[in-house]
Amino acid sequence: MGSNRLGGDARQVGGGVADAGPVRPVEHREQHHPGHPRPAPRRVGQEPGTGSPGPQAFGQHPPPPQPQRTRYPRLAERTTRELQPERKGFLSLRVREFVRFVGIQVQSAQCALWLFACGFLSAYSPWPRYDALLIACLGIQVGLVLAKQETWRESLALSAFHLLGLGLEIYKVHHGSWQYTATGNWRIADVPLFSGFMYAAVASYLLQAWRRFDLKFGYWPRPAAALLLALAIYANFFLNRWLGDFRWIIGVFALAIFWRTYVDFTVTRRWRMPLPLAFFLIGLFIYFAENLCTLMGLYSYPHQIGVWSPVGIGKLSSWVLLCIVSVLVVAAVRRDTLAFGVREGETAQRLIPKRGS
Repeated sequence: MGSNRLGGDARQVGGGVADAGPVRPVEHREQHHPGHPRPAPRRVGQEPGTGSPGPQAFGQHPPPPQPQRTRYPRLAERTTRELQPERKGFLSLRVREFVRFVGIQVQSAQCALWLFACGFLSAYSPWPRYDALLIACLGIQVGLVLAKQETWRESLALSAFHLLGLGLEIYKVHHGSWQYTATGNWRIADVPLFSGFMYAAVASYLLQAWRRFDLKFGYWPRPAAALLLALAIYANFFLNRWLGDFRWIIGVFALAIFWRTYVDFTVTRRWRMPLPLAFFLIGLFIYFAENLCTLMGLYSYPHQIGVWSPVGIGKLSSWVLLCIVSVLVVAAVRRDTLAFGVREGETAQRLIPKRGS
């Protein structure tokens, strides 16, 4: 019997003698080390490592691979979904993000929420209402710092907002824009000292939201334009009785310089929102908060004396401007979060997609 290069027509395979038959040719010589036996060639359809014919030798196909079984199938399925969030529905993602977004907003507005609670309970206090509110506001401020919800640096910044707000209150109450009708001994020019904390609550929300959402801004206006806008807003609050009310002109100027400005914030993912929209939404919530304050009797507009009625919708523009000037003051402290152009190296999902995208 003849033999070929691979060792003949009959060869020892898997401990037995395979029957004679054609052997698959090889394209190259396999390296052989002295002292080691040569590996036996494998025929078509033969199972690797065995001498038995495989299913392909009889014209059959191998069975499909079975999915890997685990002891905890539901846990494995949930882990797979978490590792592949892109397979989740778009609506599901938005709902989960919105719920977490609301939770962070509540954390950021702790000072305002405590102030509302104390304002409601102060109506039943045996002490003069405004004096009890002042003590409560001081306790809220100290408590937030001790609970590490605010830092001492943020607390000092809130003191500046308190003084600015108190000065505005003295001026507005003196000219009859609104009045404080409840009892209280700690007043300056008929303005209770606790009133400055209402402005500090707005600043507290901004400072905490800045930190908790990791706010970053792109296309921020130049410092000269931002300073001019802040001075114009604050001056209009004082001079509108003599020079006229220019809030709408100032609003157009604010929209012009902030038209391209956006803010990136983190919920679970990174999101992007036009800053003018954020100004409007914050001003809208301040407007709702003012209606609640007047309903509780903390202060009253002239048309609310005797019988309560909602605050005029025209006041919304004032609160939007107040929000803008407050953001400008905080931005002067957090200049590291500002960029005068597009922020390089940062990506975020747009809250409002571009047209055509």
